Amino acid sequence: MPTPTPHAPPAPADGPALDRVAVLERTIGASLERIWENVLDWEHLPWLHRDSFASIDLEEAGDWGWRARAASTSRPDESFVVEVRIEPEVRRYVSRTVAGAGAGTEIRTFLEPLSHDATAIRVEFWVPGIPEAAREKVGAGYLRLYRKLWDEDESMMRERGARLVERARGARPEVPRVAELGAREDLLRRLPTCVELGGARWRLVDVGGEILVHDARCPHLFGPLEEGPEAGVPEGEVRCPWHGYRFDVRTGGSSDGRRLRLRTPPRVEHDPVEDALRLVLD
Repeated sequence: MPTPTPHAPPAPADGPALDRVAVLERTIGASLERIWENVLDWEHLPWLHRDSFASIDLEEAGDWGWRARAASTSRPDESFVVEVRIEPEVRRYVSRTVAGAGAGTEIRTFLEPLSHDATAIRVEFWVPGIPEAAREKVGAGYLRLYRKLWDEDESMMRERGARLVERARGARPEVPRVAELGAREDLLRRLPTCVELGGARWRLVDVGGEILVHDARCPHLFGPLEEGPEAGVPEGEVRCPWHGYRFDVRTGGSSDGRRLRLRTPPRVEHDPVEDALRLVLD
């Protein structure tokens, strides 16, 4: 794997000296475009990385990157401020903890595109005031955390990339627009379940004995709406695991005030001759 060339920015002149405690190098199965999109996506942290981040509140964002106040799941009552600055022209970005626990820490990431769906990364962990004897232990902790974070990010980026390819191909005229579902009682025993129809994926659910259909992709960034029921999500709602967007499956409208809505779903029809249900897309 080609190693991205480090061009590390110096530590701030008014800050403490930093010690590099670890380096992570790996290949990510996603394009450089998807990675930059992910870097600027502060909103996904407490959702996709719910085991690591308890909350995040944006303070400022722009072409330079973003700054937000966040909290970890291990210490949800102790917030810190993180600032992410990007330098696309040299394919690097720096995440700095500018206030709170870990203030002064820098995570410097260097990117090297390998192909249309692979990117080499080098992540350097720079921490202030770490005794030499403790650096290996501190570095090991950062490596465990960031391997997990990159695993989760890679999964999301690959899924989104695949959905974008599907959208670019467009609807095909030969795609079926009717799907046989079988007898109602048999279907109820299988719910929730997903069906491919009309070049899209739809999810069927039982809400109070009524069979409802909703888009299995979030309209925000095509996140999967196939999980549930989830704790804290009312019956008849679905929540995207990537960014926490919630929708009412009865109407397709947003239930969290973010003004997105699901696509109009196919309808469930009853065939009286066969006494069976089918899914029909107009």
